[in-house]
Amino acid sequence: MKSFLLSVLLFSAASAARCADPAPTPSAAPAFAPNVPAEVRPLAQEAKDFYDRGNYHEAERSYEKALLSAPNNVFILSNLGLVLFKLGKLKGSEEAFKKAIAEAPEDTFSRTTLGIVYYQEARYDDAIDQLTKARENDPGNAQLRGVERELRKAIDLDQTKYPAGDYLTPLEEERLQNAVILQ
Repeated sequence: MKSFLLSVLLFSAASAARCADPAPTPSAAPAFAPNVPAEVRPLAQEAKDFYDRGNYHEAERSYEKALLSAPNNVFILSNLGLVLFKLGKLKGSEEAFKKAIAEAPEDTFSRTTLGIVYYQEARYDDAIDQLTKARENDPGNAQLRGVERELRKAIDLDQTKYPAGDYLTPLEEERLQNAVILQ
């Protein structure tokens, strides 16, 4: 189960939505409208095209070039993180997602995908923490709840770290531990 259902099909096709056209037209009305500076759009589009064709090494190069002009752009950072994940470069992917989250703590995609990266690194507590924060940012997201449920199942199968049945969030676990200490 280490592939975590191929990482829940890499966040259940959210990668396709995240790698959307970096210069969307108003009539297209995409769910995610990236804020990519005009001077970087050609590189972002080139990277997206490489990604769509499965040429992840070239996509990585294009996103790296784009970061030279827009080093704190969340769209570029998170897409680079996704490309690095696809290439199996988990540490680089982790760093790209952490930078994206530092710029936009509410970015559910970056938090969720960082959680999947942590899962791949067997950092289960960190994975659950990121998914919990993503869920807090977007509590109505059914797709995200499904990813979290699948992650918890995968962790159960990997380590039997968490008991079967209901799960506690890290905050709930801390409260429970504090309650036990106080008694």
